[in-house]
Amino acid sequence: MRPNEKRQPRKLPSVGRPAVSLHLLALLVLCGGCSVPIRTGLGAPREPAVNPDEAVEASARAYETGNPDEAKRLIRNARDAVTANPGEEQQLARTLTSIAVTQSEKGDNAEAIDLHEEALALRESALGADHAEVAESLSFLAAAYYQAQRYDEAEDAFRRALEVRKQVFGPDDRVTGLSMNNLAFFYAGVGRYDEADPLFRESIRIISESPDATWSEKARALDNYAAMLLDAGRTEEADAIQKESAQYRSKKRQVEDIIRMTK
Repeated sequence: MRPNEKRQPRKLPSVGRPAVSLHLLALLVLCGGCSVPIRTGLGAPREPAVNPDEAVEASARAYETGNPDEAKRLIRNARDAVTANPGEEQQLARTLTSIAVTQSEKGDNAEAIDLHEEALALRESALGADHAEVAESLSFLAAAYYQAQRYDEAEDAFRRALEVRKQVFGPDDRVTGLSMNNLAFFYAGVGRYDEADPLFRESIRIISESPDATWSEKARALDNYAAMLLDAGRTEEADAIQKESAQYRSKKRQVEDIIRMTK
């Protein structure tokens, strides 16, 4: 990069999303968490939606069929239903998260941020500040802030997600390592290499030593570090890291080949 050239932040990587179920979609972010997938086999939305599950599903369906105005109206119904049925906040939060992910994929980042912020508030209210699903919301929200170039807010959310996971899972757990790698990639993406480097190294140590980490997760964590090294002009180090990553990918392919042969 030329000295006076403006840095274009990297797109955030995807290294798995461990949280409640520990193995769902990989959107973000390294270990964004697990949102309960929305069920879409509903007919036309019913009104009034008095059942919380029906209300949140109907709103999700409207988003997926390209009717955001109707979806927003149905989300209001969902909020009313949840208010009338205490204890259903988590279901609404999970659905809002799923919808927000879809909106981000469609490029509607402003809407995604609003939905992630609401999901976070619901989870914090229902579960407290130190819960795995709160860390999930924080990770997704951080990614959305990053894409919107709201870097101060993104950093705060990534750091909070990591601290929650340290408390919930422990400092050397795979989930913590993935979250740390995500924070490191954020720092690398905005050019803060000195802060990113030690976090990358520690996260890779945690992930590589975890018996629960998959070869894909190990490889992607290394790939993220290699990308930073290349950006920083440390090509020899990047080559070594990429070779290590390739070994994990080779192991993954070998297992996939065995599985195909046994079918």
